[in-house]
Formats: sequence, C-alpha cells, structure tokens
Amino acid sequence: MQEKTGFDHLRRLKATADAAIDLIRVLKVVRNEEGTITDFVYVMNQPPAEIFYGRPGWSIPDKRFRAL
Repeated sequence: MQEKTGFDHLRRLKATADAAIDLIRVLKVVRNEEGTITDFVYVMNQPPAEIFYGRPGWSIPDKRFRAL
C-alpha cells in the first residue's frame, strides 16, 4: 500500500467539503508569544460558504481572518 502525502489528504478533504450539504470552513489558529489566540488563517473554504456569507475570495489559502 502506498503512503498518502499531505497533498492527498488535502485533496480528499476538499472533495469531501465540495460534496457536503453543510457549509464548511477550515481555519488555523494564530497565537502570540503568550499562547493567546490573536487571529485565524483560512486553510480552505468551500465555494457555497463563500456565496452564503457573501464574501468571495475567502478560499484564498493563508488569508487572515482579521484582514477581511
């Protein structure tokens, strides 16, 4: 059996999100030196969620939440 790479898992996650009925957004936590959450970075956002929230372009990887 071939070992899966991170890219394979991300591709599978995207395919699942695109087929899901629920709106899905995946964010990564950004913390300061003290460990306090200061922001979030978008990892993935399915297109229907962009339409629902009226914010096209949120699916751009590495875009910070506070910058929107």
